[in-house]
Amino acid sequence: MRDSRVSQDGWATNGGVPSAALPAARLVGGAWGSVRLLDVEPDLAGGLSEAERRHASRFAVPAIEVEAGPWSPPESLHGAMGVVVLYGQLIRIGRTFARPDIHLLGPGDVAECRSLSDSAGQWRALQPAQLAVLDERFVQLARRWPALMTGLAHRLFEAQQEQHTRAAICAMPRVEERILALLCHLAGRWGHVTTDGVTLALPVTHELLGAVIGSRRPTVSLALQVLDSQHLLTRRDDGTWLLPADATQWPQAGIPNCGARLGA
Repeated sequence: MRDSRVSQDGWATNGGVPSAALPAARLVGGAWGSVRLLDVEPDLAGGLSEAERRHASRFAVPAIEVEAGPWSPPESLHGAMGVVVLYGQLIRIGRTFARPDIHLLGPGDVAECRSLSDSAGQWRALQPAQLAVLDERFVQLARRWPALMTGLAHRLFEAQQEQHTRAAICAMPRVEERILALLCHLAGRWGHVTTDGVTLALPVTHELLGAVIGSRRPTVSLALQVLDSQHLLTRRDDGTWLLPADATQWPQAGIPNCGARLGA
């Protein structure tokens, strides 16, 4: 279901799902359908032979469409193994040591359903999203083709590495570096290389961005002004973020010098 092709280094090369305004109404549950999981997440079948892959790809699992805005996961998800985000972005807002704890999910990410049933957290879809549900049907498929569980385990290991990367970003001393590193990293996963530079659809407020990187909203707002003046990061009229073309090299070369130091 993803509408972008990704090159070997992870940078997508065409358009993506546009960001959407967040409605005030609270969506309960979502619209249900089904999806052939291995057609949209072929990496899960990496250990299957070509014949096994063709056979397994005919089987579908439930899928739920989530509108942009606050979301209450339906109780029917609580008994499932987990969900895979097929497109769109969601956040879960919890509390850790009396501070906001933001869990950001996007295409390809896996969430355990216990986190969906935890009443202590609040969910919001930043964009219209679709989630594939790993319920008993997926378990039955995995019994027949155990390599599917290996593919899922690899995805969970990738999620562990993702948390390590974001923790390393939050440990950077300067807020400008944290902002650039986070958006560069996310653009490497979900962004697109265009003639103008690297674009990323991530409809977040300055306050939410600050919560993700461990900074305060006023400092984030000031840092964004500085980065815009240096042509290192721009928020365009459609709400997408624009990074320079050489941002694809930052993970190896490092974040460029951002000028004067700001507070936290």
